[in-house]
Amino acid sequence: MLKSTLICYAYDEKGGFTVGSQLGALLKRAVVKRARKVVMMLDSSKIGTLLPFTFARMEDVDILVGDGKISENIINQSSKVL
Repeated sequence: MLKSTLICYAYDEKGGFTVGSQLGALLKRAVVKRARKVVMMLDSSKIGTLLPFTFARMEDVDILVGDGKISENIINQSSKVL
């Protein structure tokens, strides 16, 4: 898999990118593992929330696509922000 674009339902700096479903997390983990480039879509309303199942951390993401309201702290953690 060359490039994968994913969405998350929650992001917390300590918990990473999370979803509410264990099956969803397993699927997204597999996609992240196989992709050569991971693009994560994240809007600011998801930041600071945490759901039960983590599927990725910021270091797993190559490009972060946001809504223009993402904090400098999170931007600095990402390799590339759009």
